[in-house]
Parts: sequence; structure tokens; C-alpha cells
Amino acid sequence: MRALLLPLFLLCAAAVVQAQTTAAPAPDPARRVTVTLRKGGTMSGAFVSANRKTVCVEVDGDPLTLSLDEVASLDFTRPETDSPAARAVEALKSLSPTGKTAAAARDYRNRFLEVKAIVDDQLPLIPEGDLREAVSDVLKAYELASEIWEQASQSKPSEEAGKMTNDALGTTWGNARKRLEQAEALLKRR
Repeated sequence: MRALLLPLFLLCAAAVVQAQTTAAPAPDPARRVTVTLRKGGTMSGAFVSANRKTVCVEVDGDPLTLSLDEVASLDFTRPETDSPAARAVEALKSLSPTGKTAAAARDYRNRFLEVKAIVDDQLPLIPEGDLREAVSDVLKAYELASEIWEQASQSKPSEEAGKMTNDALGTTWGNARKRLEQAEALLKRR
């Protein structure tokens, strides 16, 4: 029995020593966080850990533990590791029609303008070729749909004009979706 206890004791002691000397896991650089303090000011770094009382952030390579009483908010940001094409395609994917009312048209127009700003920023950074052309085509189609919808929402069209508007929107959005799928396929091949 004693012969069994000694190796078991040594094994447990080694495990305790290993646990005490093992460094805390390295912060994930993909988990960027901006900490806003209650007294004012902010700091950015890599999120390490948090519990009910504290949050630990690595700032400029140094771990910093803050009491949650000191923290006003934590803002987790997505790293900018995506390519310009991926950012543009992701923005375009977020733009889909939500209804056929004037309020939906205004909401669509506002979302379109936000997406257009993102895509316009990314488009010059995408190398010339099929992918850049596909992204540009999708943006143009969504812009056309936005203009059609805005014009239609500003007037009381006849039943026939309303049907034509719906057909035009359906066709334009359908073509945009197909071209967006092509852009996604091209993006995956890269």
C-alpha cells in the first residue's frame, strides 16, 4: 500500500507545482476590447479574462486587472483581419429588403447609404478583376433598387404602376443576390 501512495503523492505534488508555475493563457488578439472607466478615460487591449469582480486586460503587453466597480463599459471589437473584399461582401450581405411600406423604403435607403459608404471605402482596395467587378455590380443593383423604391414611395401609383415597381424591385434584388453569391464564391476561391 505504501508503495502505491508514494508515486501517487509525487504525481499530485508535480501536478500542483505545474499548475502554480504555468502561465496564464495568452490573451487572444482577436478579442480586442476597449475599456471605458467610470471616472472617465478609456484603454484598449486584449481581453484576458473576467469574473464577477474583476476584468483582466493586457495593455501594451502588460496585464492589468480592474475592479468591475471601476469599469463603465467593455466594447469588444472585431479585428481588421478580413480583406477589403470580405468587408465589402459582408456589408452587402447585410442589405436586404424588409417590407414594402414607405417606412421600410426609408429604412432601406438609410441602410443602403451606410453600406455604400463601407463598400466605397473598400472597393479601391480590392484588386482589379472579377471579384471587384462583382462587388461593384451588387452595389449598383442595390443603388438602383433604392432609387426605384424611393420614387415609388413618394407617389400614389396606380395598381399597374405598383405591380411594375414590385416587378422591377424583385428583378433588381434577385439579380443583386445572384451577383452577390458569385462574389462570395470568388472570395472563397482566394
